[in-house]
Amino acid sequence: MSKLDELKEEVSWYKALFFALFAADASMVAWMFNGYESANQLQLGLATFAVLVISLLLILVNVKAFNKIKQMKDL
Repeated sequence: MSKLDELKEEVSWYKALFFALFAADASMVAWMFNGYESANQLQLGLATFAVLVISLLLILVNVKAFNKIKQMKDL
């Protein structure tokens, strides 16, 4: 497998991971807005923490994918 093919495959995995994380993040935010009144403080705190962690992971995956794309351009 050539270096370009390896980079393409890695970018496709990052893309899949990005969309899975995005769906989880959006679902968590939607739950927070819809269940705000019925949730206790612990649930809201944990949900907020989860949104922050997932958002940071989204940023990390995005940066890694763009770095791989830049490597493909340099080939």
